[in-house]
Amino acid sequence: MFQLNDEQLQIQAMARRFAEKEVAPYVDEWEDSAYLPREVFKKMAELGFTGMYCSEEYGGLNLDRVSAVLIAEEFGRVQRALGFIFIHNLVLELINDFGTQEQREYWLPLLANGDMLAAFGLTEPGAGSDAANIRTRAVKDGNRYILNGQKCFITNADVADVLSIAAKTDPGAGARGVSIFIVPKGTPGLSVPKVEKTMGVRSTHICEIVLEDCAVPAAQLLGGVENKGFPMLMKGLEGGRLTNGSLAVGVAQGAFEIARDYAKQRNAFGNPIANLQAIQFMLADMATEIEAARWLVRYAAWRKDQGLRAGMYASMGKRYGADMAMKVTTDAVQVLGGYGYIQDYKVERMMRDAKMTQIVEGTSQIQRTIIAREILKD
Repeated sequence: MFQLNDEQLQIQAMARRFAEKEVAPYVDEWEDSAYLPREVFKKMAELGFTGMYCSEEYGGLNLDRVSAVLIAEEFGRVQRALGFIFIHNLVLELINDFGTQEQREYWLPLLANGDMLAAFGLTEPGAGSDAANIRTRAVKDGNRYILNGQKCFITNADVADVLSIAAKTDPGAGARGVSIFIVPKGTPGLSVPKVEKTMGVRSTHICEIVLEDCAVPAAQLLGGVENKGFPMLMKGLEGGRLTNGSLAVGVAQGAFEIARDYAKQRNAFGNPIANLQAIQFMLADMATEIEAARWLVRYAAWRKDQGLRAGMYASMGKRYGADMAMKVTTDAVQVLGGYGYIQDYKVERMMRDAKMTQIVEGTSQIQRTIIAREILKD
């Protein structure tokens, strides 16, 4: 089994200090107002978190995946909404890995330095995990493409400065007909007509996007070649499942710590409820499940860093971590009893936030499908 090295431990500690100092005191206020200040993004940029997967020549950290999941866990422990930064980095990674030289030189410094916030436009009303069946169209018209379609559940589309938009350039080719376009905010024909009201993670905005005769220069076709977008999406989603699994671990860890500390100080029948075997067993199971998910996600990240096949393990970590977080946060509410149902104790928010982890980047059911497909291969 691998061990975390000194650099990884330093990055983890830096992420924890940032989350506890710059975010923790304000989480309730931000969640109540459904608002995450842009200053949080700028402070992340000062620490390099806006350029995690970008090469150093463009201002990035060029982080390994294990370091990224360590950051994700620390962010999830304090506020799941901080996970928006990994969507920003997903777009940055796509441009870093697949963009033309001109695209890398222009966009990467802006994204890595935090001058621009990126959003990822894939999901549609009729196509989420089934990315090959998106219906947004991109039609070549001289030196530009005309995009028409609708996207839904797009994180922070209303405040993003640039979006990556997946569209079909060859509608009859299935997965082989997908392309990705870089679309700046303010492009005529691009609109965000709706911000959804969500169950949890409220300071991250979940938006609808409409593309209506949206003209995008051909130079903003990612990689400069049509119909190469599907493998790009799959690589991005694999990385997203790693960080979402780790965000789930963080949410569960935060809820567990509150439940454990409450059990130590809450008295019933003359003794702390932590002395009751029923509570002890709940806490023991919570701690065990968190640790199991933590190392499954880290192992998947380590495999990716080593150049080994990691897709199935990323799905395992995401599925197990998300379902574990839902169970642990629900149990944390139960340990606190009536107080668990009150917003002042935060665990009810964590339970609502945990539900998101079972849905985004592919539901728990989709992850099972991916895992089953891999283990049943000839």
